[in-house]
Amino acid sequence: MKKNIVVSLLILALINNLVGCYSLKEVTKEEFISIEGNPGIGVTTNKQEEYFFENDRYTIPNDSIYGMGSLILENGAKVKLNSETKISLEDVEKFKIEKIDVTNTIIVGLIGVGLAVLLALGIQSIIEDITKDVAEGVGKGLNGIF
Repeated sequence: MKKNIVVSLLILALINNLVGCYSLKEVTKEEFISIEGNPGIGVTTNKQEEYFFENDRYTIPNDSIYGMGSLILENGAKVKLNSETKISLEDVEKFKIEKIDVTNTIIVGLIGVGLAVLLALGIQSIIEDITKDVAEGVGKGLNGIF
């Protein structure tokens, strides 16, 4: 049973990681400049370099992005940069903002509820089996007394 619980939690974690609740959505430069708050952002420069800045790890003063970000390699791996990066908005070809993905969030939620129901049914079945075994054992033990 413990294996089933661990496997269920790992499946849910994997699904959440693969589809996730947040994803980067491409936006225009105007939308990018007018973003509220400090969500995670991604940019692709005219040199085809991709950068990602986590929320609250950057600022955008004077038409440039300053912050501690990561360089995204061609294979998708992120390499954290050790120094503050400055990227002029004029050098950016693509702007992306991290936004909640409602569809994927609903899918992950439904899968989570489904796994919870299956887990509950499995636990209930085990409890019923144990109760039955205990009752049979007690009954057999009382048989010899009377």
